[in-house]
Amino acid sequence: MPSLRRFLVAAATLSLLLAVPARGADVTPPAAVQDLGFGTGAGHVTVYGPNPRYLQDASGTPFAIVGFGNEGRNTPAVIAQLAGKINYQRAYATSWDSGRSPDEYALGRPWPTVNGKTDMSTWNETYWSNLRDNLGHARDAGIVVGLTLWDGHDDLPGGKFGNASIWNASLNAQGVQWAYDDAALAQYPNPSPNGGASEKLVYYQRRWIDRLLQEIAAYPNVIIELDNETDTAPTAWWLWWAGHVRAAGSYIVATTWQPSATIPDNVFSSDARLDMKSYHQRDESILTAQRWAWNKIIVVDADEACTNLDRATGRGLAWRSLLRGGHWNDFVCIDTAFPDAAKIQDYGHLLDFLRTRNVALWSMAPHTELVSSGVAMAAVGTSYLVYTTANVTVDLSGAAGTLNWTWYDPSLGVDVSSGQVAGGAPRAFTLPGAGDFVLWIRTGAASQGARRAGSSRRTTPGR
Repeated sequence: MPSLRRFLVAAATLSLLLAVPARGADVTPPAAVQDLGFGTGAGHVTVYGPNPRYLQDASGTPFAIVGFGNEGRNTPAVIAQLAGKINYQRAYATSWDSGRSPDEYALGRPWPTVNGKTDMSTWNETYWSNLRDNLGHARDAGIVVGLTLWDGHDDLPGGKFGNASIWNASLNAQGVQWAYDDAALAQYPNPSPNGGASEKLVYYQRRWIDRLLQEIAAYPNVIIELDNETDTAPTAWWLWWAGHVRAAGSYIVATTWQPSATIPDNVFSSDARLDMKSYHQRDESILTAQRWAWNKIIVVDADEACTNLDRATGRGLAWRSLLRGGHWNDFVCIDTAFPDAAKIQDYGHLLDFLRTRNVALWSMAPHTELVSSGVAMAAVGTSYLVYTTANVTVDLSGAAGTLNWTWYDPSLGVDVSSGQVAGGAPRAFTLPGAGDFVLWIRTGAASQGARRAGSSRRTTPGR
């Protein structure tokens, strides 16, 4: 992932991130998120059993990811803006950068700084309070938080800013020196802080993770992401942590990908300890037939650059990712203005479309071979969902009788035209305007309560 650009963070941004908000100012979730199941009941977000390419909330309701984040744990004010617009955020569980304040809301640390060094034997309760506050507000807003445990790309020794990591022996009071030591993890199931260097390292690694797992147990909206683009750790080290998280609860265990980093595809695809993988590439072509066949959660993640994707590009990536059988997570670095109000509106339209029309992506499959342009998901014979920027012919040979169709404008969140079509053969549909549109063809009721647009044509494409 791109660096945190800590040297670019403006004073105004830091003052916002360092603020510790009062928990009392809770977010009231809008109607669009009140049915997501992120209440205070038992259970967690888990893999959806009937189709493990998707997730299910604590109430058992399946869903697809549409996310947007900026690396940090967002304040309640920002979460309030995101409520109903996204349902997922990746965020560092902590930053190990000694140059950041341990009390920072977005990227604070579980241990305090004492006399210029991190004291790993003492908890920083401000950090834990901030973490609980963030997870609680995200839960109330219908947002799942993917907590990244270890960021070897940036702020662990060996990363871009590894020299400033508190895991260097010279920067912590305990003299602990970082290592990706999978043998030590296995050797010391009950480590002591008074052991040798390897045992002491495992003790403090475990101390941090075990408290984190205890803290998040009360929140149904947490996914554990093991790593961020770490190319210096052996696969066995990551798998040990995957097993450790599994033993603590029914969490979704995720990993990330970048060309030379983290758990390779041949291990991810076959290891039952791993459920989800985010590919840091701004291109939905990573959603191949081979990866679909793995029966795991695959996310197209914009975390290959810090820049903010323009609205039309982000909207297109989101729709194409979901209609190729995957998920979408947008991304900017923490020094980039966030959130993009216009773009999250489009993501909200996408989630609202799926929710209000009861579109069961988990009962469908990618079928782009059935369309002459764009991409498509289908439950052949009953429902066809197409995203396109051109006139399109849809092969309805597998459908009998009459089907209902609707053109939907994903930038306005409205239906623009509708009608009926006979199945049994390929049928042509004319794009209702300039730009991108969604075509929803299905059996059953002709109207599903969607709003209608006053005009069916745009004057400018991709605004």
